[in-house]
Amino acid sequence: MESIFNIFGILYVIFSLAIGFGFVFGIAYLIYKLATKKHTRKPKKIYLIMPFVSALVAVAAFIFNMGWFRVALIVYGIAPIHAILFLFSSLYSSDSAAENTPLRFYTIISYITYPLPYMLLPDGGDAGEEYMFFWLIKNEQIINIGYALVLPCFIISAVFIALQFFKARKLRTLSHTTEDTIHD
Repeated sequence: MESIFNIFGILYVIFSLAIGFGFVFGIAYLIYKLATKKHTRKPKKIYLIMPFVSALVAVAAFIFNMGWFRVALIVYGIAPIHAILFLFSSLYSSDSAAENTPLRFYTIISYITYPLPYMLLPDGGDAGEEYMFFWLIKNEQIINIGYALVLPCFIISAVFIALQFFKARKLRTLSHTTEDTIHD
């Protein structure tokens, strides 16, 4: 009888991971399709809306998985600084993202990787059982995987936010330089 429960547990983990990866890749595909429509010079609405959608998902993950780890992230300023840098970088690059392929890639990846560490960070389990991903995952093995993935996700998110900002800054500098030479 115990082997049946193990099989169901393994199938549950596989199903949960498939649904989670499908959800993330589905959102990435949707963002990519919306962002690669006809290019215009003014910022597309998708590049102005998606940073706030990503931030809303991160805030929801904070609220539904509140624990000591998240309190520490707030007290030490990591979460607010991360949010400010993400929103600033995303809004700064919004007018150039549709026209530049590397910047578009960095922007889309930053939209996905920004809320990911907050969704993967478990609550800490100080009161009751541990859970993560909006109270949906309570399996101890998956929670341990979540603990292992949180720091790399934070680092990947920070790297793509920085790449997005510096690429947008470089494009703005180049466009201002060419505008100055044309007007002279």
